[in-house]
Amino acid sequence: MNECVWRYVAQDKSTGEITDTTRLEEALPTIKHLQNAGSRVVLCSHLGRPKGERNETFSLAPVHSHLPRLMPAGCPHVTSGAYR
Repeated sequence: MNECVWRYVAQDKSTGEITDTTRLEEALPTIKHLQNAGSRVVLCSHLGRPKGERNETFSLAPVHSHLPRLMPAGCPHVTSGAYR
């Protein structure tokens, strides 16, 4: 079973620094429940709409680097280009 969990993580738009992880933290019990039930969980989010062009300003890399603090097992970071 595969599950997708959508969460917004607040970041400072100029620095990329994470300013609030509340919504992600609130999703942790659901994520853990799904994993314990044997699901493969995909975490999704976005930071903006860069008019169809790749723009590192909108990268979720800072969120990915923060995840091990919340989820010790972490998770891989996949960019949208990986699906093309």
